[in-house]
Amino acid sequence: RIQHSTWCWEKQSKRRERRLLPTAKAGGSRRHRIWWNRHPDHRPAVIVQAAGTADVVAAVRFAARHDLPVSVKSGGHQVAGLGAGEGAVMVDMTRMRAVVVDPLARTAVVQGGATARDVIRGTQAFGLALPTGNIGRVGVAALALGGGMGFLRRRYGLTCDHLLGADLVLADGTFIHVDAIHHPDLFWAIRGGGGNFGIAVSLYVRLVPVGPVVAGIHTVYRFADAEAVLTRCRTFLAQCGDDVSVNIDIMAVPPAPGVPPFLAGQTVVMVSGMHAGAHLDEAVETVQPVRTWAEPLMDQTGPMDYGALHAVLDHLLPEAHQGYMESMDVRELSDPLIQTVTAIMAEAQPGQMCLIWPLGAKWPANRKRPPPSATGGRGCWWRGKRVGRIPG
Repeated sequence: RIQHSTWCWEKQSKRRERRLLPTAKAGGSRRHRIWWNRHPDHRPAVIVQAAGTADVVAAVRFAARHDLPVSVKSGGHQVAGLGAGEGAVMVDMTRMRAVVVDPLARTAVVQGGATARDVIRGTQAFGLALPTGNIGRVGVAALALGGGMGFLRRRYGLTCDHLLGADLVLADGTFIHVDAIHHPDLFWAIRGGGGNFGIAVSLYVRLVPVGPVVAGIHTVYRFADAEAVLTRCRTFLAQCGDDVSVNIDIMAVPPAPGVPPFLAGQTVVMVSGMHAGAHLDEAVETVQPVRTWAEPLMDQTGPMDYGALHAVLDHLLPEAHQGYMESMDVRELSDPLIQTVTAIMAEAQPGQMCLIWPLGAKWPANRKRPPPSATGGRGCWWRGKRVGRIPG
């Protein structure tokens, strides 16, 4: 029954741009199933490479008729690999990557398959930005629906805080628009509640003035200095204010294309982030202490192109990683916690990492709070993530 329906769809698709890839034709389908984490290797029943909203609607209705589950691939940077469901109709939106910017209104319309790199390229032409993740290839739609933390988080909040509305395809194939007026309960849910409420084919977002040159932070230290770097970072953030957001990534660096040879095979401490202030000279001066917490292995902290800043980690977190992630929120980066983290990472194997992201639980009194949303964890000061590696 499914094979017959699939054949009919393929025959119709010759007049359209849509592509249908039954996974039984394994010759070329695996590369379309690849996401950042390749464990486990789920096998969808069929992969629909949508060229537009109509294709997404057709795919969901097809799945509903045949009682098949639906999975959605936006950018593919997702630890659990939910974009490729076993036996599902996989809706691959990676061809839907348009970003339309209104520089006067400081807004943009972003298609569901656009990555952070696509959004940065489209918005930076006007000196504007949407707070995205820290890596250029992350899918913006999935990021926004899950909350979305990046290098602008302490100054401008999360990606979902900038959602003005969205076009969704529901589980029965119905197309709707949601915002603060239309379906407000669903609009609340998609801002941090995850992707199970519908497929976001378009996002309507508010932009902020950032770039194109910012006070970027990217300094790499030896693992032997990890405790000192974490302690000094804690003190620095308490003094520098909410314009500065950093990530502290303790990583056993694997050999990979684009990774500097002198880093490959070492466990290092990477401090990455930026100052979001409008005055570049003052911002650069503020982030200078990051360069002095120990003797750096590599130091790029200083004036940096906003787009280049979001490409720095792409090489160090290669595609087809095989692993898992655990996370926890804490109110304090205490000395015992620092000692525990360094003890764990002293035994790290290549590809394993511990990510420590300062969040900042207080919303500044002089800044408008984001509207209520499903996003949780706003009361914590630090978020820690441990990425393990599965052999194979």
